[in-house]
Amino acid sequence: MYTKFDWSQTDPKSDEFCGHRLDAIDYILVSDCLYYEQSVQHLYDTIEWLSSKGAQVLLSYEDRDDKQPLIDKIFFERRIGQQV
Repeated sequence: MYTKFDWSQTDPKSDEFCGHRLDAIDYILVSDCLYYEQSVQHLYDTIEWLSSKGAQVLLSYEDRDDKQPLIDKIFFERRIGQQV
């Protein structure tokens, strides 16, 4: 399934995403979405919510030296779903 989605519009209390139950989501593919510092926390929160029922997260991004400390702090120190 592919869906365009605004990360700042999540409802963490909902068990559905675009009409699908969260426990029906197996994988979340995130590619090259880490470039606006202001949106990184929204992205993290959205991934955490979408993967809360067991979905595996595949995250790829371009290594940007100026953003690396923020990415490390939010994504790797907090460990999405306790898995890296």
